[in-house]
Amino acid sequence: MANNEKVIRNVLRFIGLTGNYKGFPGMITAVDMVLENEELLHSATTVLYPTVAEKHGTTSTRLQRNFRTLINICWQEENRERLYNIAGRNLTQCPTAVEFIDMLSNYIQVNYPA
Repeated sequence: MANNEKVIRNVLRFIGLTGNYKGFPGMITAVDMVLENEELLHSATTVLYPTVAEKHGTTSTRLQRNFRTLINICWQEENRERLYNIAGRNLTQCPTAVEFIDMLSNYIQVNYPA
């Protein structure tokens, strides 16, 4: 497993996510891809999600639904403070999938430089 993947996995676990959720491996892949190329955030629905979905043998629609499930779990009260820590601020609403991926990739770039 690449170093980025280990860091991403640990950060996801820190905010209350575990590998038993279908979207967990896909989220690791999506964040890893964005760490390699931030421009993918601007084409999430047309490039990022379809690429990740294909790699994990699912559809873009299912992948996005699984990402929303992960994000909603992080948004629950017991995990929210940790999510705020990752975001670097208090959030007023649950982040979208692309906002979540952006927050994670930024947190990893700042706190785990290569």
